[in-house]
Amino acid sequence: MSEQAELLQKLKNKAVDLLARREYAIHELRDKLLRNLDEDEQVLVDDVIEQMIEAGYLCEQRYADMLLRSRVMKGYGAARVRQELAVQKVDSEAVMLAFERDDTDWFELAKHTRQRKFGDWDRAFDLKQKAKQQRYLYSRGFSSDQVNYAFELDE
Repeated sequence: MSEQAELLQKLKNKAVDLLARREYAIHELRDKLLRNLDEDEQVLVDDVIEQMIEAGYLCEQRYADMLLRSRVMKGYGAARVRQELAVQKVDSEAVMLAFERDDTDWFELAKHTRQRKFGDWDRAFDLKQKAKQQRYLYSRGFSSDQVNYAFELDE
């Protein structure tokens, strides 16, 4: 077996091993496989990526769906999820489809996230406390309408 064929097999095995543990974005898997390779060896990585896609082991849509579900469960808003997917360079169509198929009520999620972190809203809190809670929700990727809704029902 030639040296290049051995390296190709080694890269395939590494890709399958990584994908067996969790979903990866194409960009993320490519970066992992490119580590510690010379420039002439890096050409093989694209072949391995193509083979993983053809075999059904690697799918941007599955990754987008998985990341969206995971972040919703952790109480993150849509803007934060979209940003994470953009950082991973996930195909915009896959992102759009993931959000279309998702049935998350982002307003209720914002309310639930605030309540889980800070407890029930009490009008006796000062504006400083309310501002702190609003900043927290904004940092988690909720829109201003969703942040306002998180306080409306309890006031």
